[in-house]
Amino acid sequence: MLNKTKQNDLKMQADIFQKNLWRIIAVTRKYENKGVDVVDLISMGTIGLVKAITETKAVNRIVFANYATNKIEHEVSKCFIKLK
Repeated sequence: MLNKTKQNDLKMQADIFQKNLWRIIAVTRKYENKGVDVVDLISMGTIGLVKAITETKAVNRIVFANYATNKIEHEVSKCFIKLK
């Protein structure tokens, strides 16, 4: 029973990840042509989205959307901190 619940949870997380990939692209577009490779920005944005999914158990979609966008922007901005 516990395995089935864990498996369903992983499927749900994968579904949330796929449905929110566009957020990564939306955030990274703001930072294009500022000295960091787009692939690095997308990689950091992906880390932010994964952190948002694993750290929150929010039921409200709007709350998660804001939280995920903030996490993605935070991780992407780390690229520029490392540049300096």
